[in-house]
Amino acid sequence: MKELGNILKNNNTIIVYYLLLSSLSWLAICNAKYMLSKINPLTLVFITSILNFSFLLFIIIYSSTNSKKNILSDLKKITSKEYLIFIGFAIIFSCSKIFSSNLLTLYDVQTVKIYSFIITVLVSGLALYILEKKKLNINRIIGFIIMAIGGYMFTF
Repeated sequence: MKELGNILKNNNTIIVYYLLLSSLSWLAICNAKYMLSKINPLTLVFITSILNFSFLLFIIIYSSTNSKKNILSDLKKITSKEYLIFIGFAIIFSCSKIFSSNLLTLYDVQTVKIYSFIITVLVSGLALYILEKKKLNINRIIGFIIMAIGGYMFTF
């Protein structure tokens, strides 16, 4: 585990991780688009959710006893209000996955990914501005506008 900690502390790890994750997300959405030609969106979300849950359960079952105790200990620390927040987000994201799958039946993969990119850049920029209390100067405004226009230009 010490080696993993050292790898995670390396600044390049975050770049490699998100580069890999972004690449895999393109493969996953292309696969989802293909699968949606055979099955309906709700079935796709059901299958992926069951597989995600099964994989997580497998990891928990085969993890060390200490890890299992940590999980149980952590679960006891969460308040009822916090569980309700988790449930709320779970419902929102489940509905979002179903909605996204339905969008994918109507639009190209490229269109869905580009709009997702544009909106993510704008929302992330706004979140950084609010959370980091950064000053919103003309350079940042122009930068976000250029990124949004660039993303939009890919849709043509």
